[in-house]
Amino acid sequence: MLKMKPVTRQKVNIVIDILMFVVMAALAVIGFLIRYTLISGEARWEKFGSNIEMTLFGLDRHQWGFIHLVLGVMLAVLLVLHIVFHWKQIICLFRRLTPLRPQRYALVSAITVVSLLILISPFFLKVELGESIRGQGERGGRNVSRTSGAYLPSESEDRTPLSSEVLNELPQTQAIHQNQNRRHGEARMLEIKGYHTIGTLAKNYNVSAAKLKNTLNIPSDVSSNERLGRIRRIYGFSMREVEECILALQHSTGDQTQHNNSQ
Repeated sequence: MLKMKPVTRQKVNIVIDILMFVVMAALAVIGFLIRYTLISGEARWEKFGSNIEMTLFGLDRHQWGFIHLVLGVMLAVLLVLHIVFHWKQIICLFRRLTPLRPQRYALVSAITVVSLLILISPFFLKVELGESIRGQGERGGRNVSRTSGAYLPSESEDRTPLSSEVLNELPQTQAIHQNQNRRHGEARMLEIKGYHTIGTLAKNYNVSAAKLKNTLNIPSDVSSNERLGRIRRIYGFSMREVEECILALQHSTGDQTQHNNSQ
């Protein structure tokens, strides 16, 4: 019968070191995957014109992020085991580096305090909340009614609409910036993609193609049949800004229609 070779301390150290290398490599690969392949919602709006679903092996960006977290915990456990199995070597080197006992105690105390602060910091750090990020999916958009083509404010917003006189006096770009902060908390409803054209959007949402180009600072001689994806790369606007412009034009048109009917 073949006798099993005893598991030595050296073999355990080698296994731990191999596992640490594999886990660190996996952490790096998943980090690059989350950053450059499974891009964020804002980057999807900019690249594809909508927050399309992106998965790899059936897992989305957040699920891969959870795997990244689990691997990080595994690496921490392996690191602790690595220190335990090399404790005598660490103590020997540490005593050589700090021959004086007071210095040794001070350094150990400092390392312990810093390590504890790092470990507990995620539970006490306060996150700073700012404005909604443009293009970050369904919750980062607006609540828009498609029945009348006009913008309907939510309950948390100021329900007083801008009058047609004010909109007529201000350039369309100023009207958009004036209402932009009010609309960040509403859900995105308009379907705008890179393969759409100015003419298509003007027809679909009953707005003027010329006014839409003017609001987006697109020269009037640019064809209305040019795709948004190509125009966006040239003139530097986002799909979210196109939606803002369409909503502002719809709002202005609705106010003008009501004004004419009242006369």
